[in-house]
Amino acid sequence: GEDTLIVIGSSQLYNATTSMYVATVVVQLWDVSNTSAPVLDKMIQLEGQYATARLLNGRVYIVTRMVPQWTYLNRKKTLGRCAPLFRDMTAAAARTAQTRAMEPLLP
Repeated sequence: GEDTLIVIGSSQLYNATTSMYVATVVVQLWDVSNTSAPVLDKMIQLEGQYATARLLNGRVYIVTRMVPQWTYLNRKKTLGRCAPLFRDMTAAAARTAQTRAMEPLLP
């Protein structure tokens, strides 16, 4: 709604399984109905790099690009599982930095 501020940024996560850093796009939804005390409602993290975003008919569309870690996937014989990872955190988890593992975007 009109009282929601969307902040798009980037981050990196270290993947201990692959011993590689993973680029991520971080999307934060802030309730700014009280401009003196904005509240973080939700945070979404997507594997990949930010490309562009558009607001269309009240919806935000974010385009990212992701390059699969082919060397690791080939070594583990999992080339078919190269969908980007994501993490969708509730407001409480996002505010207290309680995180959970990133999951495949597609099963």
